[in-house]
Amino acid sequence: MVDKAAELYHAVCENNADKILELLDSGANPNEYYDDMENISSSSILHVCCGKGHLESIRVLVDRGADIMSRDKWRMSPLIHAIMPQFTEVVEFLVTRCPDVVNMCDKFGKAPLHYAIESDCVAMVNLLICNGADVNIGTMKGITPLMLLCSKSDVQHDSEMMRLLINHGALVNLRDLAAKRSALQYAALKLKVDAVLILLEAGG
Repeated sequence: MVDKAAELYHAVCENNADKILELLDSGANPNEYYDDMENISSSSILHVCCGKGHLESIRVLVDRGADIMSRDKWRMSPLIHAIMPQFTEVVEFLVTRCPDVVNMCDKFGKAPLHYAIESDCVAMVNLLICNGADVNIGTMKGITPLMLLCSKSDVQHDSEMMRLLINHGALVNLRDLAAKRSALQYAALKLKVDAVLILLEAGG
């Protein structure tokens, strides 16, 4: 008996859109889920495809019913899987086809915008904001994208992203739920002088 789920997985890994279409036409499930060897995670075929950046194959899957709002074991969307490796074209396709996915959070309340900031990609942050990302969305601990940015010392484009967030309505005086810290306090703790100046200029 042919294992269509396995064949579909291999076709996605090879970015063979024609084979994917053939398998879907013969009954393969466009929302098939796969467990990893350690059973740490479980992802749909669309998650796998988005994580590889295979746009042509993604189009085929979505056109044939793959759920853009699906979640993996960590409640991450396919969009988040595309953001982390900075597949901008894939992200643009997903948020255009399904606008609601842009604010869909994982199990810790991290939104796509949080992941875009962690990936240090200004273009990705701008793309998400222009497609409706909530610049003040908080994690389960109340960490907003601006707070996250101010708390990180390994981001090269923090000034650009900070101005982008603030110019699109990021509230500089919000505080997290645990430590009750503001973005300004996070920036000061990390000795980020430029960030402190930007926040003070914005009313922080």
